[in-house]
Amino acid sequence: MTSVLREAWAAGDAALAQRQLERLAASLDPDHPGAAASMREGLDDTLTLQRRGLHGALYTKLLTTSAIENFSGDCHLHAQRQALAQGHDGRALGERSHR
Repeated sequence: MTSVLREAWAAGDAALAQRQLERLAASLDPDHPGAAASMREGLDDTLTLQRRGLHGALYTKLLTTSAIENFSGDCHLHAQRQALAQGHDGRALGERSHR
């Protein structure tokens, strides 16, 4: 299942990805109808980035998590780096783990 999802997300063609995900949902129907229904429900949202033609770093950034979380984490990391560059230890910004 994971390999099918990865292949669909890596596909450059949204129509191909949709067919792959629809086949996966059909294969889940007999034993996991709720999962299949959930997959079908989110299919359009899942393929938005491919339909918009996004690729590269922006595609990866938006694919894995919400843009707001990414932006917030990036801002925090930048502020920490700036504090360190200015001779502060950055603890006032709090300790956060980053990917």
